[in-house]
Amino acid sequence: MAQPILSADQVQKGVDALLQVIKKEKTLLEEYDPIFLVFCVKKIPKRHSTTLKLKLPHGLNNPNREVCLFVKDLERRDREYEKTVQHFKDFLKSRDINVSAIVPLKALKLEYKSFEAKRNLANMYDLFLADARIIRLLPPYLGKAFYGRKRQPVQVRLDANDLKAEFDSAISNSRCLLHGRGSAGTATVANRGMSAEEITQNILASAEQLAAVLPGGVSNVRSMHIKTRDSLAIPIYLSLDSPNDVTLEEQAEQKELVEAEEVTTVQGALVKAYPSGYVELLDETTKVPLYSNHQKKHAGRRAWKWGKESQKKRKNYENKGAKRQEKMKKIIKRKATKKQ
Repeated sequence: MAQPILSADQVQKGVDALLQVIKKEKTLLEEYDPIFLVFCVKKIPKRHSTTLKLKLPHGLNNPNREVCLFVKDLERRDREYEKTVQHFKDFLKSRDINVSAIVPLKALKLEYKSFEAKRNLANMYDLFLADARIIRLLPPYLGKAFYGRKRQPVQVRLDANDLKAEFDSAISNSRCLLHGRGSAGTATVANRGMSAEEITQNILASAEQLAAVLPGGVSNVRSMHIKTRDSLAIPIYLSLDSPNDVTLEEQAEQKELVEAEEVTTVQGALVKAYPSGYVELLDETTKVPLYSNHQKKHAGRRAWKWGKESQKKRKNYENKGAKRQEKMKKIIKRKATKKQ
């Protein structure tokens, strides 16, 4: 059996030190303010990006947490989405599940088109959940305001046998984004409403799960710290080994397997929306691609700009040609009058 990366005594001392720092700083922290586990790696993995679901022994139960749920539209061709909102409110209430807001896919298309609207929505709630049937369709509608700030929604299955347990697991557990764009990562592992022992157990469980899935394993972990939003970072682990001792396995790129979904804005077409934001529009019968935005965002903008400039040049050219024709007509008319 592999030796754990952290010892209970080591983490317990770090937690006690963090709680003392919080008291000395006299920060106006609420009871359920989060406690983060910050880790650094020695070697940054290439082409590695995944979201790890951390199973915590003591859930992040916060009764003041604002939760927003994205759901599928009941009627695709109806522009009104109030019926969808009321349907899912009654559906969740009958199963003793409370969420702060329900946003259908159609509401995202109509009400949250601009970046400012998306950013305000991202700042409005503490946690976002999404129906598993539409979660692959959300990246184009949520955009950088969500995915660029690690505010992406958590998947829930609304057809689960135990729906209450499905929601409790999504809300109580934590998630950590592992990517290859930097050496540091952060995960929410506890809150100030927990006892020191509960915080310690959550940190130990989170560290083991992170070390198990991190490319390079335990030997690739440089350091671990715990902190709140405004407090100092308390070190609980430090490795002085050389990065040359870390071996990263070459990871083959995985192709995204995405099923085509119905699209409401185009008749007779299907849409494939990938987590990266790549969207394909397919013919409903032949499945032949009709449109895709892959590597065309800036090219499309430039083409639109060039098209506008060429239209202006063409209009100026036509105006000059018309003036030239009028001038020639006057000259011909003047010469004709002189001959008479």
